[in-house]
Amino acid sequence: MPSHRRHLALTLLAVSLAAGPQARAEDSQSVLVLSLAQAVEPPRLVPALLTLPSQKADGPPFPAVILVADAYEMDGRVAELSEILVEEGWATLQIDLDANSPDGHLASGTEIAMAADDAWAGAQQLTDVLAHLAERREIDARRVAVVGLGSGGRLALLAGADEVAYPVLGPYGPRFVAHAALYPGCAALLDDGYARPQPWTSAPAALFVPGQDTREPPGRCEALRRELTVAGRPAARWHDYPTASYGWDIGAAYGTRTVLLPLPGGGRIRTEADAGVAVDAAERLVSFLHPLLGRPGSR
Repeated sequence: MPSHRRHLALTLLAVSLAAGPQARAEDSQSVLVLSLAQAVEPPRLVPALLTLPSQKADGPPFPAVILVADAYEMDGRVAELSEILVEEGWATLQIDLDANSPDGHLASGTEIAMAADDAWAGAQQLTDVLAHLAERREIDARRVAVVGLGSGGRLALLAGADEVAYPVLGPYGPRFVAHAALYPGCAALLDDGYARPQPWTSAPAALFVPGQDTREPPGRCEALRRELTVAGRPAARWHDYPTASYGWDIGAAYGTRTVLLPLPGGGRIRTEADAGVAVDAAERLVSFLHPLLGRPGSR
């Protein structure tokens, strides 16, 4: 990964959205604009949406989940997942790291072949975001998890590497308490070096994997599981959905069952909405996070 540190400057817009489109009336939302410093290019603005559950002004800080979108932007899938997590009493920060691409989404082939250096740099940006959240009085810095969809899930998992966290957070700074990914792409994770032996966080990881992902060569998910076990880092939770495609929750964004999403370089990927899988995956994700995040003031 690049040796330079990606610094993160954040500006809180003077926008407080009470009862935004995916928020309950009693929840509080704020729009953040993140200015990400690039290695060579000028900084680029990345949107984020912070949602806080309802509570008294002097209440305890919230556990939080950073939700990382895939190459198809922050859409109804991320918003619906945020709503589920906020109902558990957890704050969420929805973020779209692909928005810092100079050519827009899918410019670098994010969902198929993101360069390994780009993936590791994106993971380091997530540790910058964690450092920011840790400074907010509303957030319990000891209880922040990161969850991503697609390529965002790969970044969420890679953010557990010591070589990502140490340059930004130092040896004693905050760390993610959990990492989770929905349909991240096993072949891409192998290519990124996720399973290679190296110093890694002890925080647990969860992967939710479709069996009908047309991007995946045969056997790559089995290979990923084997290599993680050899590296001494088997996933704390791995759940296969044999009949599901990439983006099984796509119905939340498009309202239709079958969607053909564009691929970099041309072509399309067929996604099949499966409400049953979407509900089951969300429930399993909440079950995975509960022992680690708890409720506000529970620790």
